[in-house]
Parts: sequence; structure tokens; C-alpha cells
Amino acid sequence: MAKDVVAIICSDIHLSHTPPIARSAEPDWYEAQGNVLSQLREIQEEHKVPILCAGDVFDKYNPPPELINWAIDHLPHMWSVAGQHDLPYHNYTQVHRSVYETMVKANIISMAWAWDTYYFSAESNHPEFSVAAFSWGQDIVYTKSNDDDLQVCIAHKYVWTKGCGYPGAPVGDLAGNMADQLKGFDTAIFGDNHRAFTTKAGDCVVRNCGCLIPRKQDERDLLIEVGLLLEDGSIETVTLDTSKDKWIEPDDMPKEFDVSGMEEFINELKDSETEDMDYKEAVERFIHDHKVRKPTANILFKALEGV
Repeated sequence: MAKDVVAIICSDIHLSHTPPIARSAEPDWYEAQGNVLSQLREIQEEHKVPILCAGDVFDKYNPPPELINWAIDHLPHMWSVAGQHDLPYHNYTQVHRSVYETMVKANIISMAWAWDTYYFSAESNHPEFSVAAFSWGQDIVYTKSNDDDLQVCIAHKYVWTKGCGYPGAPVGDLAGNMADQLKGFDTAIFGDNHRAFTTKAGDCVVRNCGCLIPRKQDERDLLIEVGLLLEDGSIETVTLDTSKDKWIEPDDMPKEFDVSGMEEFINELKDSETEDMDYKEAVERFIHDHKVRKPTANILFKALEGV
């Protein structure tokens, strides 16, 4: 017997005004992003269920008005947590300064708050389910609700499994080691790691959504998927059509020292400087978030030695 789809799940859309370097061959970057969003909308219209997004809707918290206006017209309504890229200084208390909040006020995004439980029943013929939502930096805490409901956790947090993680990734963030943390949930949906996978943590189904719009050369050959959350907590996937994506060839990538976002990052450090600031931790976070290559990362670490 076929199981009902109760939600569409995705994460890491990273809408941006300008294309990343690897995608600079696109003749129209807005059109390329719109192609992905139109496929997402079609999937939602087919199943008539809500979209749950595990964060990083935007690549920057303060894009130009052109992108904001475009997103209002093209982004399907979704329930979403906030990822670090959605937040000034990666700080949830500053969300009121972000485009994410603008989209909430425009009723394009419904903000899923931490530690609140939401109940969904999109259509009378779809089973109800409950969601506990956790934005970037918020601890996952299980709050018991109706035991008869499907219990879903959605969080913007880096999790990984074998073959889908970076070297030296924390063992505590290995999905299989999170059984105690996710106890009580039937399904846990994550964003941040751009490589999609589905696995288990104890009895909990873990789905890391992966990126929705590939932006970097090492994402070029990824299978881009949208998840379908089923009534029993299991996950099916729909593969998006990326055949029209345009990339510059790896040999044509700029060779000069360039770390996208560094200028903005430095300005954020200046604006938020305190006596207790751990600059090393902040730079390590930047290196992780921007997937900085090892030679560049070594230069940054060397510069920190005197701090």
C-alpha cells in the first residue's frame, strides 16, 4: 500500500544576486536559480503538502533589493529554520536584521522557532505530524507532544556519515552517534552539509538534505534531490533536472588567492568585537562554512599564531 507524502524537505538553497565563480558560465544566474525553484514548486503542487527547509535559504543575510524582490516572486512558501548564512554574524538574536526576517514579514517563509512544536495537516487526507525546529546554534531538545503523531526534528546543524563529510569532522556529529540526542523523534531533517544522505540514528531516520543549488566545483557531479517525508517517517527522494546547469571548467578557475566572503567576515568581526571573542574559533568556523581549501586554511591559521 502506498504511503502518503506529508511534507517536502530541502535545505541550503543559498539564493544569491551574483553567481559563484564555478557557475559564472551561466548566461542568467537568476534564471538558473529560478529553474530549481520552479521544480520545487511543481513537486509541492503535485503533493499539496508543506515545504520544510532546514536553513540557508540565502547565501548572505543582506543581499541587494533586486534579489529580495525576485525571491518574493519566485520562492514557494515554506516553513524554515534559519541557517548561519541567513543570520548576521551567524547569530540568531540578530535575525531581525536579515533578509530571512523580511521574507517572514512578506509571508513567503513561515519561521519555525526553536523549542516550539508545530502541527501540520495540509489536507484532510494527509496524516498529521509534529515538528520541533532548531535554527543555527540552537541545541536539539525533544519535547514530547502527541504520541500518535509523527515526531519530526528539523535543524540547521552539520551532520555527516561515511563518504559525506570533511576530514576531521567531529565524531559527535556523525549521524550514527546521535541516537541519544535524537531519541523520541521518528525523523530528523538536517541542513548545512551540502552532501545529501539518508541513514539511521538508533530508531530515528536521519535525512541530511544536501544543497538544492550546486555552487562549487566539488558539487558539480552531485545528485540534487528533494526529499519526500512519508507518513511513517521514512524518506523518498525526487531527483531534480540539472542538465541545463552551466559551469566553468576546473582549469579555468581563478588561481589567485581568493576567499569569497572574507571581507564581509572581517567587517563582522570588527562590528562584534569583544574582550571574550575567540578569533581562532571564529576563523575555524569561517573555514568550515566556506569550505576553504587546505593551503588557504594553513595561511589563515599561520596568521592567527600571533593573535
